[in-house]
Amino acid sequence: MFELIYIVIALIGSLICGIWDLKTTNIPDKVCWIMIALGIIIHAVEGPSSLISSLTVGGIFLIFGLIMYYAGQWGGGDSELLVAIGFLLPSASVVTYFPFPMSFFFNFVMISALYSPIYVLYLMRKPGVKRKGLIFYRRISSKKLQIDDVIGEDLPKIGIFKRKIRGLTKEDITKIRKHKRYVTVLEGIPSGIVFPIALAFTLYFGDLLILLL
Repeated sequence: MFELIYIVIALIGSLICGIWDLKTTNIPDKVCWIMIALGIIIHAVEGPSSLISSLTVGGIFLIFGLIMYYAGQWGGGDSELLVAIGFLLPSASVVTYFPFPMSFFFNFVMISALYSPIYVLYLMRKPGVKRKGLIFYRRISSKKLQIDDVIGEDLPKIGIFKRKIRGLTKEDITKIRKHKRYVTVLEGIPSGIVFPIALAFTLYFGDLLILLL
């Protein structure tokens, strides 16, 4: 019964985050934190060994997510969603070649490798989007900024830096409009939708790598 609860929360929560990411290019922090809290609480109810397993896998994913975030490779939301799934599903009663968290992560990487080029082709055809190397961006009036837009330039006067990938808040936008008439906004690849896809694939099919061999 507990495992079914974890799976339902993980699938629904990651799907919500993925769809939101597609619409706004930002993953909602609140949904991730709710998933993390529910994972820890329910595992604590299930028992000490279950809680230890949850904290261990969630902690490992947290370390990896922080490394990716501070390296500027992932947004904070991507890291939080990975951690949330780790806390919820440190294991699962499915047949996988690797431990379940590893199988899920490998599937995520492989599916991302298939998804990313497709989305890049879409960005290349999107009006107003320019490219510099592998970075896609738009130059827009600060008046057109929206909540959850991601800034693609450093704004040290107001404490916003492009390497810390996060969506703008209402307060951020107000500050930016006071200092800048035009800003660069990133058009990143919203990878949030890959999480529920990879999770569902792992739960139902196991290891993509093994299936391809």
